[in-house]
Amino acid sequence: MEFHVPSVKYIMALVFTYANLVLPWEFRPTQKSFYGHLNWGSIDIDWEHKPHPVAVVKTRGADDEVKLQYTFESTPFHSDSPEQDAMQCRAPRPIPRWQRLLWEGLFVGMIGAFLLSIPVCGFVLLWLVWFFSNNIYAIMFAKKQIDTKKTE
Repeated sequence: MEFHVPSVKYIMALVFTYANLVLPWEFRPTQKSFYGHLNWGSIDIDWEHKPHPVAVVKTRGADDEVKLQYTFESTPFHSDSPEQDAMQCRAPRPIPRWQRLLWEGLFVGMIGAFLLSIPVCGFVLLWLVWFFSNNIYAIMFAKKQIDTKKTE
């Protein structure tokens, strides 16, 4: 990704990592199987494998080294139409809809809370600067008044 502000890429990397830690992982081999750096992928299918073809999915980094690899065997569908086959095609680890909505809501809520905390922290910082500057000014002004009263 190209960003005009270089620091944005770090925020996006944090959001990506957080999303992969929190969101459901029904299409990955394990919860921690993700690679967030510059990458590309390849799928190699061994059609000669018996009893069913095997697919090897590889994620390669910018250095062309394999970072993630997942091998899975295909399964046949015994139906009369492609529509029925498509309905049977599901994720390896299906997640109930309520759980998906819960995790997605948690993710959006946490990102929203993070984004809302930025202006709140700015407001608190401005208030602290105002508070301390007023107190310092009041202390110095009160000290000058006390000094002038003593000299009179």
